[in-house]
Amino acid sequence: MNRVKQTMQSLYWLVRRELWEHKALWIAPAVTGGLLLVATVWGFIAMVSNPEAAAIFNEQAVPQLQQSGTADLAHGFTRAGMALLYMVMLVVLFFYCLDSLYGERRDRSILFWRSLPVSDTMTVLSKVLVALLVAPLIIAAVVVALEVLDLMTAGPIVAFGTALTYGEYFQPLAVLSAITGALADMWLLGLWFLPYFGWLFLISAWARRAAFLWALMPPLGVGLAEYLMFRTTGFFRLIGEHLALPFRGMSEQQFGFRVDSSGVLTQAGAAGPDLTGLSGLAEPGFWIGLSVGVVFLATAVAIRRYRGETA
Repeated sequence: MNRVKQTMQSLYWLVRRELWEHKALWIAPAVTGGLLLVATVWGFIAMVSNPEAAAIFNEQAVPQLQQSGTADLAHGFTRAGMALLYMVMLVVLFFYCLDSLYGERRDRSILFWRSLPVSDTMTVLSKVLVALLVAPLIIAAVVVALEVLDLMTAGPIVAFGTALTYGEYFQPLAVLSAITGALADMWLLGLWFLPYFGWLFLISAWARRAAFLWALMPPLGVGLAEYLMFRTTGFFRLIGEHLALPFRGMSEQQFGFRVDSSGVLTQAGAAGPDLTGLSGLAEPGFWIGLSVGVVFLATAVAIRRYRGETA
């Protein structure tokens, strides 16, 4: 029991170390969320300050929203915001995974961390947990903060500038449902993208320099060699389909609303379907990719363990 507790404490401090050393993991989504909030508030201010736009909103959009309920709209906007933040986070995670093990050797901080009673497996595992588990939690925390700020800024503007009441704009249960659902989707997406994360960690542990080029050159080389020899693009198509498959179910019904030709928001169907579009865990590609990702991570651990500290 004590050993399990010590392991959990070690993982906790290793994860904190990652967040301390790689501040972009929380700064990037926070800045993006702030820009979304500014855009939302500015849009509402522009609408209520324009009598014609406010009249159209009150005459056309408000009755429809009051009839169908504003919960679906709040649910959809929240999920759309989390999806955008996750796209930004994926870019951050690309560079984080690629630099996490390579940077330790470059600045020789690996000498300090190897002096501590922490195994290479535990170190790599902490970085994987940051990419798969902690990053979505950061997005959820940012969205919660944005929702609170939104109710304090955009909420009063809507309540005093339109026929929509503050109570109709305030939909905490719908927002909570959207956050929990999108959080589960992001965790599943993290497992789906594990082969890509694993590959980046492997390159980060192996590359002596130019890790970015080494991460891209082998896949590009394999795909180019296949095309030159066989005039086929199966390798590129395999990677592209695996990347795109989780999002194949995304549509306007994803968010529960759509904008018609006259620019009016209308309900598009049931809100909040699965963000990933995956059929649960039944996709063969999920398990194949998971296995490949585990092999890549195990190789990264072995390379970190047996190579020189600064090589």
